[in-house]
Amino acid sequence: MAKRIKLQGRERTSVHINKNIKEADIIALRFEDMVIRTPKGDSFYLNRLRYVGCPTKPVIDKSSGTLMLAERDELVRHLYELTVDVQATTTHTNLRNLLQYIKYIDSINFQSDMFELDIMSKCIKHYNGLALKGFEPSKAASIREGLGWYLKKVNRFLDVKKLPNAKEARPSGKDGALDLESELKPIAKTLLRGFKGFVEAIKNNEWLDIHPMFDDDVFKEQVKAQKWPGNGGKQKFAFKKALFVNPGLINSPLSNEQLRLQLIYIQASRNALFLFYMLTGMNPSVLAPIKHRQVIFKDIGNGRYVFESEKYRANYKSVDSALGFSKYAKSMIESWVEVSKIMYERLGVYDIDHKPLMPYFDTQGDIKDFTYTGTEPNLINKFIVKLHGITVNATRFRNTKSDVLMRATESIFITAQSLNNTVSVVAKRYSSGVESDHKNNLQATMQAQAAIAKGQVISEAVEEAKVLHSDILSDYDYKKRLRQEGMKPATVTPTGVRCQGATQNKLEEELGKLKRTGIQLNNDEGKCTDFLGCFNCDSHLLIASTNDIWLMLSFREQITEVFGYIAKNSIPKEQVYSVKAMLDKTLKRLEAKSPKSYKEAEYKVSNGDFHPLYASRYSLKHFFGDQ
Repeated sequence: MAKRIKLQGRERTSVHINKNIKEADIIALRFEDMVIRTPKGDSFYLNRLRYVGCPTKPVIDKSSGTLMLAERDELVRHLYELTVDVQATTTHTNLRNLLQYIKYIDSINFQSDMFELDIMSKCIKHYNGLALKGFEPSKAASIREGLGWYLKKVNRFLDVKKLPNAKEARPSGKDGALDLESELKPIAKTLLRGFKGFVEAIKNNEWLDIHPMFDDDVFKEQVKAQKWPGNGGKQKFAFKKALFVNPGLINSPLSNEQLRLQLIYIQASRNALFLFYMLTGMNPSVLAPIKHRQVIFKDIGNGRYVFESEKYRANYKSVDSALGFSKYAKSMIESWVEVSKIMYERLGVYDIDHKPLMPYFDTQGDIKDFTYTGTEPNLINKFIVKLHGITVNATRFRNTKSDVLMRATESIFITAQSLNNTVSVVAKRYSSGVESDHKNNLQATMQAQAAIAKGQVISEAVEEAKVLHSDILSDYDYKKRLRQEGMKPATVTPTGVRCQGATQNKLEEELGKLKRTGIQLNNDEGKCTDFLGCFNCDSHLLIASTNDIWLMLSFREQITEVFGYIAKNSIPKEQVYSVKAMLDKTLKRLEAKSPKSYKEAEYKVSNGDFHPLYASRYSLKHFFGDQ
């Protein structure tokens, strides 16, 4: 009989083991379902890459049976596997860049491995060549970025370094800085007019029949400039149509009244967004998605403010610049905070801390900010272009701010600090000077060349061009500049032109002239007295104040009186005619700059109230005697 063997030690206990069976990753089997969507609503349909030429989704849906397959199914599956878990905006951008490369491959009917180094290099060089001729200026850089992204994904890091460098795209005119007088100021008035109109209507719970940016006088000028038929009725109707809903074209669960209310609020938000772009110079990625809870102001002194919240990129720099925005901009933003709360309350939304400051309400009742696809913030240009003939965006406002800062401070460091950029980035941009200065110099040059071609004397043409494109300031702007920059006030010359300090050569020339006439001056009394030469001097400045215009009008009146006596005395005839022509052109520009000041000065002169320097024509004797 067998014996039972008794085991020594503690009794063994069973341990339950969870057996996790690895499940296969779920991959979309239908190519139509392979879509990369970003949180902001952008969609990239990988199915496009299966067809020659990469047609759009609507084209594929309508005529898929007639399209030619490119035998890229494996590539499409591979790209989907690489990107399905990282559906970010950068992924979406790189897929679009890669699509441009594949379009090029199809255009040359390339049949081999499309990711060979030679063919990738050939593509980049092709678009580099087009960029040199002014075509597709940014495509080479985009394609190289897309190829680099893909090659890194498949561990071909060395090949990324071997790709040719892309030609740097030159900045397009559409993003260039705005001219302060002819572009920025009129647009600023339009945006402010629209903003105030919306604020008043929303606070009073009133319906609007026309977009409040509309201004009849400005519009009539544009009708003439663009030569629109009739009175521009079709273009004007766009300002009315912007605030009306066509419920038959919208599939929405919302009532017609709520849709119309939302439409007014969307237009108001869009207007506020662009006004704040202009006032702050902030980027869309920072300002557009800002929430109510983030509107906390920080006083940085000298009447400047920034938002307290941080921008979680660019090394955690503050949302705006160290120079910030003005107290006026702060007051505009504060008034919009109040109006925005009213909008939300009327739509039944009360917990708004995490809601956008400038909201977009879609037809399904969802609330978004203007960074989402379909919100189309730039639609505001439909109205701006009908009033001013140009379009604007956040980049143009930001570039304008940087140009003004660069001109005012002449400091790359301060400009970089203001824009939250590195000094090297700003230095690169301004290595060739300030854009607005280049524009003024170019305009002056072209005008002078045109005048010379018509037979005008070269020196006269240059003088006129300099006057017409010089920096004209209002009295307010001038005093503000003195305070901000610590400048010494410019000397008013007897012609009404101010002098910021003549060059040393000019001073020596004038001192020599005085000494030759026997007038001795102390070393600290040296002043330039070549007043007729002021218009051709780089140090001259035109101030559109009532007193300066009054002085110049008085001078012109006496010059005009002299015409009848030229033959009877020794006053140089050519000099008098030259000065008269110069004064006429200068005064026209001063009138355009400050109509109110010009009318006040003109009224005084028309009533015989001349400046004490030119009480009569005999006062010119001393003036011409000094020349």
